[in-house]
Amino acid sequence: MRHWHFGPLLGFSLMSLPLLSHAELGSARLDDLITQAVTTNPTALAARSEIEATRVEERIARLQRLPTPTVQTAFASGGTVTQLRIDQPLWTNGRITGGINQARYTGYAAKAFAEEQRYVVAGQVIDAWNLLIQSDHKINVATRTIGQLGKYEAMMQRRVDAGVSARIELDLIKSRILQSQVNREGAMALKRLAVGRLEQLIGDRISPQALANLPPLDNLAADAMARFDPNVIERMGTIGQWHPSVLKAMYQVDAAAEGVKIRRAERFPNLFLTYQHNYNAPSTSVDPANNGQFSLGLQYAPGAGLASWSSSAAASARLQGLEQSQELARRQVSDALQSSLQDFLGARGRAQSIQAASRGAQIVLESYERQFIAGRKSWLDVMNAVREIEQNAYSLTEAQTTLIASSYKIRLLTGQFPWQQRGIE
Repeated sequence: MRHWHFGPLLGFSLMSLPLLSHAELGSARLDDLITQAVTTNPTALAARSEIEATRVEERIARLQRLPTPTVQTAFASGGTVTQLRIDQPLWTNGRITGGINQARYTGYAAKAFAEEQRYVVAGQVIDAWNLLIQSDHKINVATRTIGQLGKYEAMMQRRVDAGVSARIELDLIKSRILQSQVNREGAMALKRLAVGRLEQLIGDRISPQALANLPPLDNLAADAMARFDPNVIERMGTIGQWHPSVLKAMYQVDAAAEGVKIRRAERFPNLFLTYQHNYNAPSTSVDPANNGQFSLGLQYAPGAGLASWSSSAAASARLQGLEQSQELARRQVSDALQSSLQDFLGARGRAQSIQAASRGAQIVLESYERQFIAGRKSWLDVMNAVREIEQNAYSLTEAQTTLIASSYKIRLLTGQFPWQQRGIE
């Protein structure tokens, strides 16, 4: 029999998680949102009832070792006869022990499933927060662009009134302002969607003050890069072994293996000790002919058509399928970690390149402004330079938010959050 111990990634104690205060509930910090969600979200809490059910089932399995009393009353011509019978199993070929072990492993699997649900909820919070922070900063980019274009519009209006520039150049600015307004409206709609998702996940409102003061992306990205552990690449193989999805599958395999033992035990007779006593009514006096007796017996119930042999084969087939599921779970966790790692590294490289491109685009815009006044660049060249700066800002926002979200997913998959370190209740 294999003996497994839950690793640090299966630290599970829903009741031991501290509830956030009302002041913290309004926070838009991702760490606070994740902690609140895994503490209160119904998806994470619903699995707890299954844990309690498996505990009861294990206690019931252990009771099978105790004597089984039976009381039976029969009505005959001579009166009523009541029979007391107590059966004590002596040897079951491992059937009772297998049932206890199966119930215990099923309980372990239920705890792993509950922890798995917390991982799922945390991942949903990360995705929703990523959408929130990305849309918020895109709103800021669009607002800055609209403000800059508004200044250009006022300047061009004066030039048009003075007959220095053609009206088509003023129309070009207005068209670009409308495009930026469309971008801002789309980002605002995504922000409202993200806020709604987060509030559903945490079961509370996020304060308007927190939404109005989201942290700068540069600071969040720098913090994500500072937290990144390059050694995670070398530890990817061992990390996946302690993920709750893998542990759940592993304990399901163990439970199925015990089920195979139970089915095999049913092929053989059971040895038991019986005590039997008859009582006669209405006097309820002890029948002198049967003043209680002990007997040693065998019980063999192979089922209709020796069904116990077929059920053993079926249990073995299910066990093989679960073993493949365990390997599948391990590969899926490894793939998720590898994907998050590549997202992080790719976003880090893109962010550095876009930042350099943005600095160059700003220099180009300033040069084009001077050359337009001197008559060496067209107004369309200036507007295209403004658009390039805006697009670079959008791309940088996407790269930085991807970097931050992937860093949190790496932390989630590697068990670095405090709530993942708590012991199993």
